[in-house]
Amino acid sequence: MNLKRNFVMSLVTCMSFTMAACTKQEAPSPSPTAESNALSYKAGTYEGIGTGMGGEVHVNVTFSDNAIDKIEIGENAETPLISNYALTRLPEDIVKYQSLAVDTVTGATISSYAVISAVSDAVNQAGGDADALKKVAIEKEKQSDEELTTDVLIVGGGLSGMSAAYEAASSGLSTILIEKEEAYGGSSARSGGAVCYATNEDDPKGYFSAEDFYKWFQNMGHGEINDALDKKIAFRSNETVEWMRNEIGYNPAYEMTETFIDGTVARLTNPGSPDEYITGAGGGMMQIFYDKISSTDGIVMMNKTKATELLTDDNGAVIGAVAERADGSKVTIHANAVILATGGWAAGTELMDKWAPGMKKAINLSGVGSTGDGVGLSEKVGAEITYDTPAFAGGVYGPAVATPTNYLLVNGNGERFIAEDEKTCFIMAAMMRDKTGVFYQIYDESETDGMFESADTVIKADSIEELAKATGMDANTLQDTINRYNELKDKEDVDFGKASELMTGIGEGQYYAVPVATYILTAYAGPDITDDCEVLSTEGNVIPGLYGIGELIATNIYGYDDGGHGATLQYCMSTGRIAAEAAKNYIGK
Repeated sequence: MNLKRNFVMSLVTCMSFTMAACTKQEAPSPSPTAESNALSYKAGTYEGIGTGMGGEVHVNVTFSDNAIDKIEIGENAETPLISNYALTRLPEDIVKYQSLAVDTVTGATISSYAVISAVSDAVNQAGGDADALKKVAIEKEKQSDEELTTDVLIVGGGLSGMSAAYEAASSGLSTILIEKEEAYGGSSARSGGAVCYATNEDDPKGYFSAEDFYKWFQNMGHGEINDALDKKIAFRSNETVEWMRNEIGYNPAYEMTETFIDGTVARLTNPGSPDEYITGAGGGMMQIFYDKISSTDGIVMMNKTKATELLTDDNGAVIGAVAERADGSKVTIHANAVILATGGWAAGTELMDKWAPGMKKAINLSGVGSTGDGVGLSEKVGAEITYDTPAFAGGVYGPAVATPTNYLLVNGNGERFIAEDEKTCFIMAAMMRDKTGVFYQIYDESETDGMFESADTVIKADSIEELAKATGMDANTLQDTINRYNELKDKEDVDFGKASELMTGIGEGQYYAVPVATYILTAYAGPDITDDCEVLSTEGNVIPGLYGIGELIATNIYGYDDGGHGATLQYCMSTGRIAAEAAKNYIGK
């Protein structure tokens, strides 16, 4: 039998920097005896080891007889920028407070615990009591409420936010950038760091025209995009990469070509390899951006500061925001323009319940800060939110074996819900809306050619009833679904539109259910914008002084589908720069 097969990705054992939110380790105040025992050491320097996202984290801890005197971070492979505060602020706090009950770093919790674990190791080697040190309470003073004024306020410290900040400050606008996490970088720091761009005709490494880039955006959008914005991004992409290299100083070592799903052969600049993405390489990119932005005159950066409300005047124009620091103190920022660069909502439980119940059980690889803040902020001031065409950067994991492409796809109830040969983006959209959040590919033995016999994750049964019981599906519903599927064998699929030659039915013999595990990297749905990134109201009018950029507004760029392939980092930089230019024109400076 000539079976078409596709290879399904096997689940990576180290999930790309999905980190839990920061929480202070609460513990009762220690007794004087416990604290005195904890602060008794054999003086000297000891090496401790903890386990972080990139493997072992080594620290050298120097003790006197009754204190931790110095902590030096040694060999480690943690992601640049994301891990910075874990590797710098935590050692400083441990020495300052002589305690291991320090706050972990939001956005870098695993790296934080690696440092704490490594220091604990050294403490115990030195004859101290690490468990007692974790009970040494820390008291910090709450900061005073503050009121600030600036030309431009940028909410979000990822790639789009930093791009906007640099462009705004370079044009002479005073700029404040706030980031709710302690670690800057956002989802871009977890990316591969590759950037797609159009080349010049005489480029010796190949020509990828701006027109081809624009057409690719159109193909991926399936008619649900901001056409003018996509065209602007594509035709500016070459200049944006030159800006990235010459102004920011990020100059990836490699150039590569990649054939996109629609056949487009695109050009990318890539830091990790001449022919493949290296997950996490974007951390190096974002470190360079952070170093440039944090040293640029006219930019004030404030982390651990979350925008909670946009300020408006009597005419509905946005004139600033109220933000809250991690310690509960308030910052009121008056601004002539506000640029929202808050990322997506893949980590936002409320929006997941509302827009994508089928993804609640998915493997979530998104950044912890992607909770949809910009959606709520903009919606409260009247923004039109597009959520009926949300796209996910994600996909499905299956067994680590080749699987036939012809199968019956059902949900956790045993119901068919889409044509199995549909485009991946539409299958993902259908899965996203399915409330069961559980999916199986169903085969009979004639389709499998024995390939599932050694696959532990594949569920096998001698009858449909047994298969339903093993998977938790309703047996009657699954049988009805299969009966209907068989009625349409070799005929037009009037239910969902699958190609008739693929309507081969489910026959007799052993049956197989292959679990389909969905995963999410990012989630796109947010405010509608103009090609100048101005946020639009529910009436279709521009909300004066408000701009949206980056992943927050990606549904304008991709529609139903996810681009990836370096196009995401390109549009993050491009929309950041476009919004900053538009804000300058709006402010009139």
